[in-house]
Amino acid sequence: MKQVSLLFILVAFISCAKTEDAEPENSLFGKWREYENYISPGTAWHWQPASNITIEIKSNLTYTTSNDNYFWGRSGTIENLTDSSFVLKSPAFNREQKCSYQFKDGALEIWYFGCIEGCGSRFKRKFSLN
Repeated sequence: MKQVSLLFILVAFISCAKTEDAEPENSLFGKWREYENYISPGTAWHWQPASNITIEIKSNLTYTTSNDNYFWGRSGTIENLTDSSFVLKSPAFNREQKCSYQFKDGALEIWYFGCIEGCGSRFKRKFSLN
């Protein structure tokens, strides 16, 4: 009986430790890896493999990226956050970028307003082993 109780406590402890830092599935906050871009380089619109930048969006509405990105820069803030849109403010570009977003098939899709080509990005949640 002691072994069953000890096993139950151990499983409960491990379960709590793994989920403590996990973000909800449909949360914008956390670390994301870009894996596709929606573009038209003079041909039909299509999704193509991306440069694999990583973006971390923090709950205080700041973000950092693993390298410079045309829309995101290297760091900045997110403003006017709703359930489907936000505004990126990157000091590197000294401009605001309006965006819409949705969660689709386990991915985060972001569409950038004002882009003639209809620019978009797909991100997968990046989990840390820390």
